Amino acid sequence: MNQNIPSKLSLIWLGSALGAVLAVALLVASGIGGDFGTLVFSDVGEQVIVTASAVVLFWVALRAFANSPKAGRQWLLLAIGCASFALGDLIWMYYEIILRVEPPYPGLADVFYALQYPFIAVALVGAGMAYRALVHVRGPALIAAAISVVLAVGIWFGLLRPSVFVEGVSPLEAFVSAFYPLADVLLGIGPAVFVLLVVSKLGGGKLGWPLWAVVVGVLLFTLSDAAYAILNATDSYRSGSIVDYGWSAGQVLIAFGGMLAADLARPVKSSGARRRQ
Repeated sequence: MNQNIPSKLSLIWLGSALGAVLAVALLVASGIGGDFGTLVFSDVGEQVIVTASAVVLFWVALRAFANSPKAGRQWLLLAIGCASFALGDLIWMYYEIILRVEPPYPGLADVFYALQYPFIAVALVGAGMAYRALVHVRGPALIAAAISVVLAVGIWFGLLRPSVFVEGVSPLEAFVSAFYPLADVLLGIGPAVFVLLVVSKLGGGKLGWPLWAVVVGVLLFTLSDAAYAILNATDSYRSGSIVDYGWSAGQVLIAFGGMLAADLARPVKSSGARRRQ
């Protein structure tokens, strides 16, 4: 196992991708091009970042399959989840920038946005379970499940019932609006907390670094999604909002976790020391 991580390539990815997130934020804040310019910078910038993150994860998955089919499947599931989000963003961008109309809600984009959740959840649970020979996973699983249920109940009574399931909202729209925050908790935060608790039992070694990065990325992504649900319920969300950058940065960190895993799997190069005569 290679202990020289993160590699220069991984650091270049992290720095350049987060730099791109910051650049998009600055362009949006500049107001160049008015409202339409804000849409273009926000939508295109996020599209490029999340697509690049998905490509990185597919690359990681292909490399991982060569060493371990089980690890390869986990990274492939994360790659598919991130790619699903990127496809949803592409459809959303098509409506806003090409057609210059408000994207339909619920619409085709929501199909791909929703698909990311089961893929990411299965990948996270599988990643945590992979360490069951080293640590006890039952305790972390029960704690994560309890946290998820408590948060889901709070969201249901605090947000969904008073603002979503009301007169004038179609059943389909109510279902989709309820799905996102509940999926964030049950399929995002819950599995992420499970992995977080499992990895914390491994100590501070580099073995857990890839999953730390993935968990932080998933939590950042899901918290941004929850903030979007609140803003959308109050008709306060606008493209270019700060929650957009949480989505992008979250995907970047998930991809960074994949690159750290690839760094760990890379064989250590021999020093090539000369034999004494």
